[in-house]
Amino acid sequence: MFLWSDPYQQFLNKDFPSDDIYVRPSDIFKNSHKINHAEGLVILAELKWNGKKLSDFYGFETLCHLRAEHRLRCPISVCSFMPENYLKKTFPILEFPQHHPFIRLPASPDTFAEKIQESEIADEHRLNDIISSYCDPSGRLIRLITHGKGFRHITRNFQMNTPDDSLWPACSDDLALLRNYLVNKLLGSAILSLGSTLTAKLEEAIRRRNLKGLLSTRSLFDSLLSELAKAKVSR
Repeated sequence: MFLWSDPYQQFLNKDFPSDDIYVRPSDIFKNSHKINHAEGLVILAELKWNGKKLSDFYGFETLCHLRAEHRLRCPISVCSFMPENYLKKTFPILEFPQHHPFIRLPASPDTFAEKIQESEIADEHRLNDIISSYCDPSGRLIRLITHGKGFRHITRNFQMNTPDDSLWPACSDDLALLRNYLVNKLLGSAILSLGSTLTAKLEEAIRRRNLKGLLSTRSLFDSLLSELAKAKVSR
């Protein structure tokens, strides 16, 4: 399965079935079940998704997104026309070659298959190690709380005068990501305790579609953000 974009899409389409190639970020979420059960993924380092340039190497951000937000454990290969040693200086997540094998382009279909087959699934301990070392869990959790599709309504103290049906599935999606972060024990006991309390209150509010209950969690969000900020400063 490939996460790809121009200008290299034509190169890939010559040898691989199109239904295994994802060329838009929305494809990941539309086919999340398929991706979550993939034996392996190949990500183009120079993804031009979300308005990014080739030189942004957005493939590495996408890799961190899949590891941290979705806790994807399967091997994820990164491929690029740039040399591996050059990319390692900026993206040391490549230091986990058994989980993130590098493929220098151009490459044959056999090379892609061999790299994935030779790689390893990340167990719980190693996945947490990857996330904590290279995906900045506290920073990504801050981003979720302040920019999440459902959470941002709460953190910005959005006054909901009428029920908004689109808010509930958005909050449910954000809540699923929050649960994923709370598995990472390295976030610290204060963050985990606040996160667990927040999760329970959000689950109840979402289950009952209780707008007042949802808005009442604002103080918990503020406390959690404060603890996350402290954790980042103390690093």
